[in-house]
Amino acid sequence: MKALVLDRLDHISLQEVDKPQIKQPGDAIVKVALTTICGSDLHLIHGHMKSNPPVYSRP
Repeated sequence: MKALVLDRLDHISLQEVDKPQIKQPGDAIVKVALTTICGSDLHLIHGHMKSNPPVYSRP
């Protein structure tokens, strides 16, 4: 399946990724029908917000 991936700061790419799987009892797979982007998303992409754990773990 295709997904937008935040590879590193200031870089988003459309990548082929594995389909998600239920691994633990509390897990859920959600089908998103519609979405948008807001200012806080842009702050995260540009590294202005701390995340725990980091969303960009690849080099």
